[in-house]
Amino acid sequence: MPALFPFETVPQLYQGLVARFAGQPRAALRYKDRRTKAWVDIPWDELDRMVRAMAGYLHRQGVRPGDRVAIISENRPEWAITDMATQLLGGVNVSLYTSLPPDQVAFILRDSGAKLFVVSTGIQLKKAEKVFD
Repeated sequence: MPALFPFETVPQLYQGLVARFAGQPRAALRYKDRRTKAWVDIPWDELDRMVRAMAGYLHRQGVRPGDRVAIISENRPEWAITDMATQLLGGVNVSLYTSLPPDQVAFILRDSGAKLFVVSTGIQLKKAEKVFD
């Protein structure tokens, strides 16, 4: 299948899709709301606003090209937003399963050299606190 446009990197693909579909009702992400159980669409322009806001936050925290950002989160929009924001900055995503025990989380964080750790819940935060204290 031919590409919609030429790209060499995932951030280039993302930026091309935003340029092509922003302002249209087409969903970039779709997720099921945990409270209402309804499906929610996030359009491309809204996704891009969230990704760029997160990229700004990561940059203010000192994330630069080549830096590793660890993410431990369930499958949710915030995971995708953090991943793309990291890549737009030239960073590397270090993904961790939420089911990992604290000792394995600590090993991966130390071994990867993650500069920042993004978590989805307080339970996940407790797994990383010892490493980043």
